[in-house]
Amino acid sequence: MRTDSEASGNANDELSALMETLRKTGQRLEELTAGQVDTVVDSDARILYLRGTQEQLQQSENARQAAILNALPAHIALLDTMGIIISVNDRWRKFASANAMQGSGGGIGLNYLDVCDGARGNGSFEAPLVAEGIRSVLNAAEKTFSIEYPCHSPTEQRWFQLVVTPLRDDRAVGAVVMHVNITERYRIAQALRTSLDDFRTLAEAVPQIIWITRPDGGNIYFNQQWMDYTGLTLEESLGSGWNKPFHPDDQQAAWDAWQRATATNGVLD
Repeated sequence: MRTDSEASGNANDELSALMETLRKTGQRLEELTAGQVDTVVDSDARILYLRGTQEQLQQSENARQAAILNALPAHIALLDTMGIIISVNDRWRKFASANAMQGSGGGIGLNYLDVCDGARGNGSFEAPLVAEGIRSVLNAAEKTFSIEYPCHSPTEQRWFQLVVTPLRDDRAVGAVVMHVNITERYRIAQALRTSLDDFRTLAEAVPQIIWITRPDGGNIYFNQQWMDYTGLTLEESLGSGWNKPFHPDDQQAAWDAWQRATATNGVLD
Protein backbone atom coordinates (compact mmCIF):
# COMPACT_ATOMS: atom_id res chain seq x y z
CA MET A 1 0.00 0.00 0.00
CA ARG A 2 1.41 3.41 -1.02
CA THR A 3 1.60 6.26 1.47
CA ASP A 4 0.38 9.77 0.67
CA SER A 5 3.97 11.02 0.42
CA GLU A 6 4.85 8.27 -2.07
CA ALA A 7 1.78 9.09 -4.19
CA SER A 8 2.66 12.79 -4.13
CA GLY A 9 6.25 12.02 -5.12
CA ASN A 10 5.15 9.87 -8.05
CA ALA A 11 2.74 12.58 -9.23
CA ASN A 12 5.49 15.19 -9.12
CA ASP A 13 7.83 12.89 -11.03
CA GLU A 14 5.17 12.28 -13.67
CA LEU A 15 4.43 16.00 -13.95
CA SER A 16 8.12 16.78 -14.39
CA ALA A 17 8.41 14.11 -17.07
CA LEU A 18 5.35 15.47 -18.92
CA MET A 19 6.72 19.01 -18.81
CA GLU A 20 10.05 17.83 -20.19
CA THR A 21 8.25 15.89 -22.94
CA LEU A 22 6.23 18.99 -23.81
CA ARG A 23 9.38 21.10 -23.96
CA LYS A 24 11.14 18.63 -26.23
CA THR A 25 8.03 18.25 -28.39
CA GLY A 26 7.76 22.00 -28.91
CA GLN A 27 11.46 22.24 -29.65
CA ARG A 28 11.28 19.39 -32.19
CA LEU A 29 8.21 20.92 -33.88
CA GLU A 30 10.10 24.18 -34.32
CA GLU A 31 13.04 22.29 -35.81
CA LEU A 32 10.82 20.36 -38.23
CA THR A 33 9.04 23.52 -39.39
CA ALA A 34 12.27 25.56 -39.51
CA GLY A 35 10.55 28.22 -37.46
CA GLN A 36 8.13 29.03 -40.29
CA VAL A 37 5.01 27.66 -38.57
CA ASP A 38 3.40 29.48 -35.66
CA THR A 39 0.86 26.87 -34.58
CA VAL A 40 0.19 23.18 -34.91
CA VAL A 41 -3.31 21.64 -34.86
CA ASP A 42 -3.77 18.06 -33.74
CA SER A 43 -6.43 15.58 -34.91
CA ASP A 44 -8.90 16.94 -32.36
CA ALA A 45 -8.44 20.52 -33.67
CA ARG A 46 -6.58 21.58 -30.53
CA ILE A 47 -4.07 24.35 -31.18
CA LEU A 48 -0.54 24.35 -29.85
CA TYR A 49 1.37 27.62 -29.99
CA LEU A 50 5.04 27.05 -30.54
CA ARG A 51 7.48 28.55 -28.07
CA GLY A 52 8.66 31.33 -30.37
CA THR A 53 5.08 32.39 -30.98
CA GLN A 54 4.31 32.33 -27.28
CA GLU A 55 7.27 34.62 -26.62
CA GLN A 56 6.18 36.95 -29.41
CA LEU A 57 2.65 37.07 -28.04
CA GLN A 58 3.97 37.85 -24.57
CA GLN A 59 6.24 40.58 -25.93
CA SER A 60 3.34 42.04 -27.89
CA GLU A 61 1.12 42.03 -24.78
CA ASN A 62 3.87 43.66 -22.70
CA ALA A 63 4.34 46.34 -25.35
CA ARG A 64 0.58 47.00 -25.45
CA GLN A 65 0.39 47.35 -21.67
CA ALA A 66 3.42 49.66 -21.64
CA ALA A 67 1.86 51.87 -24.33
CA ILE A 68 -1.36 52.17 -22.29
CA LEU A 69 0.48 53.03 -19.07
CA ASN A 70 2.70 55.57 -20.83
CA ALA A 71 -0.33 57.30 -22.35
CA LEU A 72 -1.97 57.94 -18.97
CA PRO A 73 -1.41 61.37 -17.32
CA ALA A 74 -0.16 59.87 -14.05
CA HIS A 75 2.95 58.35 -12.49
CA ILE A 76 2.15 54.63 -12.39
CA ALA A 77 3.87 51.64 -10.80
CA LEU A 78 2.76 48.01 -10.61
CA LEU A 79 3.48 46.21 -7.35
CA ASP A 80 3.53 42.49 -6.63
CA THR A 81 1.81 40.99 -3.60
CA MET A 82 4.80 41.87 -1.40
CA GLY A 83 4.86 45.51 -2.49
CA ILE A 84 7.87 45.18 -4.78
CA ILE A 85 7.85 47.44 -7.84
CA ILE A 86 7.73 45.21 -10.92
CA SER A 87 6.93 47.76 -13.63
CA VAL A 88 6.64 51.53 -14.05
CA ASN A 89 5.58 53.89 -16.82
CA ASP A 90 7.70 56.66 -18.33
CA ARG A 91 6.20 59.40 -16.14
CA TRP A 92 7.06 57.47 -12.97
CA ARG A 93 10.56 56.76 -14.25
CA LYS A 94 11.24 60.41 -15.09
CA PHE A 95 9.83 61.65 -11.78
CA ALA A 96 11.87 59.11 -9.84
CA SER A 97 15.02 60.15 -11.68
CA ALA A 98 14.37 63.87 -11.12
CA ASN A 99 13.73 63.27 -7.41
CA ALA A 100 16.71 60.98 -6.84
CA MET A 101 14.71 57.86 -6.00
CA GLN A 102 16.92 54.95 -4.99
CA GLY A 103 17.68 52.27 -7.53
CA SER A 104 17.60 52.38 -11.30
CA GLY A 105 14.79 52.13 -13.79
CA GLY A 106 12.34 54.07 -11.62
CA GLY A 107 12.92 51.88 -8.58
CA ILE A 108 12.03 48.56 -10.18
CA GLY A 109 12.98 45.84 -7.70
CA LEU A 110 12.54 48.08 -4.65
CA ASN A 111 9.91 47.32 -2.06
CA TYR A 112 7.64 50.37 -2.18
CA LEU A 113 6.23 49.57 1.25
CA ASP A 114 9.74 49.75 2.69
CA VAL A 115 10.27 53.07 0.90
CA CYS A 116 7.12 54.48 2.53
CA ASP A 117 7.89 52.98 5.94
CA GLY A 118 11.38 54.46 5.87
CA ALA A 119 10.41 57.93 4.64
CA ARG A 120 11.77 60.74 6.83
CA GLY A 121 11.96 64.52 6.72
CA ASN A 122 9.79 67.04 4.89
CA GLY A 123 6.82 65.62 3.01
CA SER A 124 6.92 62.27 4.82
CA PHE A 125 3.92 62.87 7.10
CA GLU A 126 1.53 60.94 4.83
CA ALA A 127 3.98 58.08 4.13
CA PRO A 128 2.71 55.78 6.95
CA LEU A 129 -0.87 56.35 5.77
CA VAL A 130 0.16 55.49 2.21
CA ALA A 131 1.88 52.28 3.33
CA GLU A 132 -1.18 51.28 5.35
CA GLY A 133 -3.48 52.02 2.40
CA ILE A 134 -1.39 49.99 -0.04
CA ARG A 135 -1.30 47.05 2.36
CA SER A 136 -5.08 47.19 2.73
CA VAL A 137 -5.46 46.84 -1.05
CA LEU A 138 -2.80 44.13 -1.36
CA ASN A 139 -4.51 42.16 1.42
CA ALA A 140 -7.93 42.67 -0.24
CA ALA A 141 -9.20 44.43 2.89
CA GLU A 142 -10.11 47.45 0.71
CA LYS A 143 -10.98 47.69 -2.99
CA THR A 144 -9.28 51.06 -3.37
CA PHE A 145 -7.30 53.64 -1.42
CA SER A 146 -6.86 57.35 -2.12
CA ILE A 147 -5.14 60.27 -0.42
CA GLU A 148 -4.10 63.80 -1.40
CA TYR A 149 -0.74 65.11 -0.24
CA PRO A 150 1.77 67.92 -0.85
CA CYS A 151 5.02 67.10 -2.65
CA HIS A 152 6.90 70.38 -2.95
CA SER A 153 10.22 70.72 -4.76
CA PRO A 154 12.85 73.45 -4.20
CA THR A 155 11.45 75.33 -7.20
CA GLU A 156 7.67 74.82 -7.00
CA GLN A 157 4.78 73.81 -4.80
CA ARG A 158 2.99 70.66 -5.93
CA TRP A 159 0.09 68.53 -4.77
CA PHE A 160 -0.66 64.96 -5.80
CA GLN A 161 -3.44 62.43 -5.38
CA LEU A 162 -2.40 58.84 -4.73
CA VAL A 163 -4.81 56.14 -5.92
CA VAL A 164 -4.23 52.44 -5.26
CA THR A 165 -6.31 49.70 -6.90
CA PRO A 166 -5.92 45.91 -7.24
CA LEU A 167 -3.96 44.66 -10.22
CA ARG A 168 -6.75 42.13 -10.79
CA ASP A 169 -10.24 41.81 -9.35
CA ASP A 170 -10.47 38.02 -9.37
CA ARG A 171 -7.40 37.25 -7.29
CA ALA A 172 -4.63 38.93 -5.30
CA VAL A 173 -1.65 39.38 -7.62
CA GLY A 174 -0.57 42.91 -6.74
CA ALA A 175 -1.66 46.52 -6.99
CA VAL A 176 -1.57 49.54 -9.28
CA VAL A 177 -0.19 52.71 -7.66
CA MET A 178 -0.97 56.01 -9.39
CA HIS A 179 0.23 59.49 -8.44
CA VAL A 180 -1.84 62.15 -10.23
CA ASN A 181 -0.63 65.75 -10.25
CA ILE A 182 -3.54 67.85 -8.94
CA THR A 183 -1.57 71.07 -8.44
CA GLU A 184 -3.72 73.12 -10.84
CA ARG A 185 -6.96 71.82 -9.33
CA TYR A 186 -5.65 72.51 -5.83
CA ARG A 187 -4.65 76.07 -6.72
CA ILE A 188 -8.06 76.78 -8.26
CA ALA A 189 -9.85 75.45 -5.18
CA GLN A 190 -7.53 77.48 -2.96
CA ALA A 191 -8.22 80.63 -5.01
CA LEU A 192 -11.97 80.02 -4.76
CA ARG A 193 -11.74 79.63 -0.99
CA THR A 194 -9.75 82.86 -0.74
CA SER A 195 -12.24 84.67 -2.97
CA LEU A 196 -15.16 83.37 -0.88
CA ASP A 197 -13.46 84.48 2.33
CA ASP A 198 -12.90 87.95 0.85
CA PHE A 199 -16.55 88.14 -0.21
CA ARG A 200 -17.80 87.11 3.22
CA THR A 201 -15.59 89.74 4.85
CA LEU A 202 -17.02 92.43 2.55
CA ALA A 203 -20.63 91.22 2.83
CA GLU A 204 -20.50 91.25 6.61
CA ALA A 205 -18.94 94.73 6.69
CA VAL A 206 -21.52 96.61 4.57
CA PRO A 207 -24.74 97.92 6.18
CA GLN A 208 -26.99 96.52 3.42
CA ILE A 209 -28.87 93.24 3.53
CA ILE A 210 -27.25 90.62 1.26
CA TRP A 211 -28.94 87.40 0.33
CA ILE A 212 -27.65 85.07 -2.40
CA THR A 213 -29.51 82.24 -4.07
CA ARG A 214 -28.86 79.74 -6.84
CA PRO A 215 -30.84 79.73 -10.11
CA ASP A 216 -32.68 76.63 -8.89
CA GLY A 217 -33.99 78.56 -5.90
CA GLY A 218 -31.65 77.16 -3.25
CA ASN A 219 -30.37 79.68 -0.67
CA ILE A 220 -26.61 79.75 -0.24
CA TYR A 221 -25.88 82.89 1.75
CA PHE A 222 -27.49 85.39 4.15
CA ASN A 223 -25.34 88.05 5.78
CA GLN A 224 -25.70 89.07 9.40
CA GLN A 225 -27.62 92.23 8.46
CA TRP A 226 -30.44 90.05 7.08
CA MET A 227 -30.72 88.17 10.33
CA ASP A 228 -30.48 91.34 12.42
CA TYR A 229 -33.26 92.98 10.37
CA THR A 230 -35.61 90.00 10.15
CA GLY A 231 -34.94 88.45 13.53
CA LEU A 232 -34.56 85.05 11.86
CA THR A 233 -31.70 82.63 12.39
CA LEU A 234 -29.78 81.22 9.45
CA GLU A 235 -31.62 77.91 9.80
CA GLU A 236 -34.99 79.67 9.84
CA SER A 237 -34.08 81.66 6.71
CA LEU A 238 -33.19 78.67 4.56
CA GLY A 239 -35.65 77.05 2.18
CA SER A 240 -38.80 79.17 2.06
CA GLY A 241 -38.03 80.85 5.38
CA TRP A 242 -36.97 84.03 3.61
CA ASN A 243 -40.67 84.68 2.98
CA LYS A 244 -41.57 84.86 6.67
CA PRO A 245 -40.62 88.54 7.23
CA PHE A 246 -43.17 89.72 4.63
CA HIS A 247 -46.59 90.89 5.75
CA PRO A 248 -49.09 88.03 5.40
CA ASP A 249 -50.94 89.99 2.73
CA ASP A 250 -47.74 90.26 0.67
CA GLN A 251 -46.29 86.77 1.11
CA GLN A 252 -48.07 85.20 -1.89
CA ALA A 253 -47.05 88.07 -4.18
CA ALA A 254 -43.48 87.79 -2.95
CA TRP A 255 -43.53 84.03 -3.52
CA ASP A 256 -44.90 84.45 -7.05
CA ALA A 257 -42.21 87.01 -7.85
CA TRP A 258 -39.64 84.60 -6.46
CA GLN A 259 -40.88 81.78 -8.67
CA ARG A 260 -40.75 84.00 -11.76
CA ALA A 261 -37.27 85.20 -10.86
CA THR A 262 -35.88 81.69 -10.45
CA ALA A 263 -37.51 80.67 -13.75
CA THR A 264 -35.81 83.57 -15.56
CA ASN A 265 -32.38 83.30 -13.88
CA GLY A 266 -32.94 85.92 -11.26
CA VAL A 267 -34.73 88.67 -13.23
CA LEU A 268 -37.35 90.23 -10.93
CA ASP A 269 -40.29 92.27 -12.19
